[in-house]
Amino acid sequence: MKILDLPRLTGKTYHLVRLSIKNNIPIITYSWAGKEICYHILKTEFPYIEKEKLIVYEYKEYLKLKNKPKKIYIDEGLEILKKIFNESKIDVVTYSSEDYDKTSIWLK
Repeated sequence: MKILDLPRLTGKTYHLVRLSIKNNIPIITYSWAGKEICYHILKTEFPYIEKEKLIVYEYKEYLKLKNKPKKIYIDEGLEILKKIFNESKIDVVTYSSEDYDKTSIWLK
């Protein structure tokens, strides 16, 4: 797993859209608006690529899929976790990855 840990407005979603088109891997978004942003990026930055080449699911749609894809890209992953576990207050989240050179911990 790779983690794009970059500040807001630095092109993370653009990067996911580009990778999704290239590798035919769907994107999971936090909200309907996030899904629309992905399609807007496709339309404005890749107008020569057909809309059907980009597959984007809002996380609620993805959870209902019977045949889930083997690989996915997730945009705004922490927000999705907060929604899925909305009945519990998440105090700490950790993540580690061989492809990432650090472990991060968020504390409130």
